[in-house]
Amino acid sequence: MAIQFFGSPTPTIGVEVEIQLIDPETRDLIPKSIALLEHCRTQGIERVKAEITQSMAEIDTEISKDVKECRGYLEKRIAQIRSVARELGIQLAVSGTHPFQHWSQRKIYPSERYQYLLDKFQWLARRLTVYGLHVHIGVESGEKAVAISNAAIRYLPHLLALSASSPYWEGQDTGMQSCRAGVMQSYPISGLPYYFPSWPEFERYCDTLLQTGAIISLKDL
Repeated sequence: MAIQFFGSPTPTIGVEVEIQLIDPETRDLIPKSIALLEHCRTQGIERVKAEITQSMAEIDTEISKDVKECRGYLEKRIAQIRSVARELGIQLAVSGTHPFQHWSQRKIYPSERYQYLLDKFQWLARRLTVYGLHVHIGVESGEKAVAISNAAIRYLPHLLALSASSPYWEGQDTGMQSCRAGVMQSYPISGLPYYFPSWPEFERYCDTLLQTGAIISLKDL
């Protein structure tokens, strides 16, 4: 299958951040994303989205020409969502996991995609009460994207070491700085990216997964 690649003539950057919604009294997660998203819509706040549980929300930035511009967009969006959260009695937190929440108590956000993930992965999907920072870099072609991915794999441990922020899981000190990585490893569509010699090889790989029903869209990778 041919995958349409929306290239960028010059490098660009965009960031997504998954945010914990916190009860200010108990400090536990609180399932208020539906109310938060509705308030954002009525106030015209864009780029705030649902995530798999109702105790989290995702914000993202506009496509930016450099890190400085991206940071400006991110600071603006965080200030907007913090203002709405304050109105609703919600505090916000950002880390790889919440230190003492129990995933079995979380409510799944009502959407077709999250219901699909729940039906397909069951317990694994319900356990995904983890939070991430996703950095998207725009490049000019699929071939360049594959080449950068292949070269970047060796540096992923370094990036994890710099960003690790999840030593606790359900009130337990896991002994790891990133138990989030351990939780994600159990998910069959997560993990290190494969090496691909070319963009067409990546397209063939995706086609195989789609044809066999392992995934239903490239978002599943």
